[in-house]
Amino acid sequence: MTHRNLFAITLVMVATLVGCRPAATLAPDATVPPQETSTMAAAASLIPEPTTSVPPTPSITALTPGPGTLYECPAVRLTELGSYAGLENPRDVAVAGNRVYVTESDGLRVIDVSNPSLPVETAFLSASVGYHQILIGDRKAIVAADHSVELIDLSTPDAPARAGSLPISGLRPIQLAWDGGLAAARDDLGVVHILEVTAGDGLGEVSFYDPPGGIWGGEVFGNEMFAKLDRARAIGLVTIALDDGYLYVADLDGGLRVVSLSPAGVPTEVDARLADLSPSNAVRLGSRLFVFSEREAGSDWTWRVWQFDLSPYPELAELTELGTVHLAGQTDAASVCSYLLAFSTLATSAQPAVEVADDLPLSDVAGALMGVANQRDTLYLLDPERGLVILAVVAVR
Repeated sequence: MTHRNLFAITLVMVATLVGCRPAATLAPDATVPPQETSTMAAAASLIPEPTTSVPPTPSITALTPGPGTLYECPAVRLTELGSYAGLENPRDVAVAGNRVYVTESDGLRVIDVSNPSLPVETAFLSASVGYHQILIGDRKAIVAADHSVELIDLSTPDAPARAGSLPISGLRPIQLAWDGGLAAARDDLGVVHILEVTAGDGLGEVSFYDPPGGIWGGEVFGNEMFAKLDRARAIGLVTIALDDGYLYVADLDGGLRVVSLSPAGVPTEVDARLADLSPSNAVRLGSRLFVFSEREAGSDWTWRVWQFDLSPYPELAELTELGTVHLAGQTDAASVCSYLLAFSTLATSAQPAVEVADDLPLSDVAGALMGVANQRDTLYLLDPERGLVILAVVAVR
């Protein structure tokens, strides 16, 4: 394996505020969300803060935030249902049923959100290593920890228990992807480890994929390289995705790599695109893969966005450039509202809005952000000032 010693890419993607405003206070709806597992969750802080400064985001936080506070953009309306402030250095959030799981620097916190207006902490699993990104499957979770991936048994929601640990080379795994079968962990050296989560709660590495990008492999050095990595990890989208036996890897100067995985997890690269545009981030939403690359290094934090239609075989996926979006690094309600507006505008530039709404629910789009989890039309986000904030999502047609 090629020696690598670079910082890794993580994600906290949100768009610069575009006309978002808090509006009148409404009566909160305390309906319990359906018993359903979040399919998207991402880490709020998997690695230290980037050395490249993130441009400030104008504040549109309501003067009196709380249940009933309304944030409204032309594309979406977010109504606050409740919040929970008792968190210490939260890293990531995921949701399953009426329990929210928040990773912190010293463990995993469980919060009962049966009544969103009054969340209650029900359990805490302490850890001697830092917990970062968390993804939830069938009554279990995988967590990116310092130097390892850990398996957590959630069969008793208020009594989470460690069920296994798998060491990962490098400083620590920085990205996780899981589609319910095979899982993937990308370490800080750029290598993607293919993991199997068995029915008996086992966790093991079955293979790995080492993409060819020179910026990861150490062939490119200097301040420009580190600044590029800093900006890519600051916007908040994952760099790997799994879908139906395929692995997608955004590898900067290595391009977007499309890798077929056998049932046993053996990787075979089948396609590579956009190598001349240095794609840094990729996220799968429904039958689409969205790929991001910086428009011009060090310019103004503007990113070009492409869409791949994955409904045919990925090798035949149609590529469409959607436009550009300005990305910053905030996860408060107003910023999420603006991000959804910007993303919706991009998506509808390629096909009718009705088709986009059916195939691309806004809650799923928000759930792809770092520090945000979604369950149907409810969002759970880690506000940097207020802790866990619970929001209802309504698309504005």
